[in-house]
Amino acid sequence: MNCGLCHPAVDSIVNEASNSNEEFGQYVHLANLHDESRNRSIPYARAGNSQGDPILFFPPLGVSRRMLLVLKEALEMHSLWAICVSRPGSEGTTAESNPSSQVEMFCADTIAVMDALKIDKAGIVCMCAGTSFAMAFCKKHSDRTTGKFLALGPWTLPADCPHSKRIDRMAALYLPKMTVSSLVGSIQYTALNFFSKESIARVMQNKCSESEQSFFQERYKGQPEGAFVRELEWVMENTYNEKMDVAVCMSKSTELGFTYDDLKDQDIVIWQGSEDKIAHPPATKWLTKQLPRATLHIIPESTHQGALLVLGSEYANAFAHVKLTT
Repeated sequence: MNCGLCHPAVDSIVNEASNSNEEFGQYVHLANLHDESRNRSIPYARAGNSQGDPILFFPPLGVSRRMLLVLKEALEMHSLWAICVSRPGSEGTTAESNPSSQVEMFCADTIAVMDALKIDKAGIVCMCAGTSFAMAFCKKHSDRTTGKFLALGPWTLPADCPHSKRIDRMAALYLPKMTVSSLVGSIQYTALNFFSKESIARVMQNKCSESEQSFFQERYKGQPEGAFVRELEWVMENTYNEKMDVAVCMSKSTELGFTYDDLKDQDIVIWQGSEDKIAHPPATKWLTKQLPRATLHIIPESTHQGALLVLGSEYANAFAHVKLTT
C-alpha cells in the first residue's frame, strides 16, 4: 500500500508529455515535465511499484534516466517506486556553465518533478558519479528526503580525498578543470558512439568477476540471444557529452554546495566491490569515515560493473535499506 509519503495520484500531470511507447515501456515510463515557472523542460522516468516507497535514483556517467531498467528486479523485489531525473545537458536540455550551477539546476529540476508527482519525501539511491549530485541534493533539500541513502560503487571526489588514485587527484588539483572535463567528456561521448553496443556489452561482461558473470548468465537465462545488448542499446540511447557532469566529479564538495558533515541526517549505506577499478576502495573507505552516519560493505572480488549492473544478491538485497514500509 502507499507509504504516506505521496499525495494521492491524479489522473494526469499538467504539462507532462508521456513517452511510454518503447520496447521497455512496461518497465520504465519515460516522461517530460514542462516547468512553467522556469519555462524549462525536464526529462525524467519512473519505474517500479507506484504504490511503494518512493526513491530518487542518481545514475552514473554514460547513461540517463533509462538506467532505471537495470533496477527493475530490485525495485520489484522491494516494492519501490523509483524516479530518475535527467541531468542538465541531456536529451535536448542545456547544461549549465559551471559545476556549481549544474548541481543547482539539477536539484531544482528534481524538486519540480517531485512536486509534479506529489512526492513529499523520497529515499536516495546513487551510483558512481551520481553520488555527488545525491549528496548535494541532500544538503539543499534534506526536508524532501526520508534519510535513507544507498550508494553503489560511489565516486569519491579526488579534489577532497587524499586516498583517491594519484592520476585522478593530480588532475583534480593541478590541471584546468574545464579543459580536462571537456576532453574527458568528448572522449567518452566519442567512444560510446563509435563502438557497437555488442562490443561495449562484451567488455562489460569480461570485466565482471566469475561470480558476477554467473549471476549475469542466470539473469538472462531463457531470454532471446542478445537480450542484454538490446537493453544496453535502449539504456544508452541519447548519450551526450557529459563534460559538465565530469567537471562536477573533479570539484571539491564545498564548490558543489555541501560538506560531508552536512549529511548528518542521512543514514548512508555504501556497497562496492573489492576489485572496483573506478570507485577506488581506499577512497571509499576515506569517504565513509567523513560521513557522520555511514556504513561500508565491501564485496570480495566484486567489480564496478557488478555494482552498476546490480550483479549479485548483495547489491539487490541492499535496496531493502531505502524501504520504509513492510
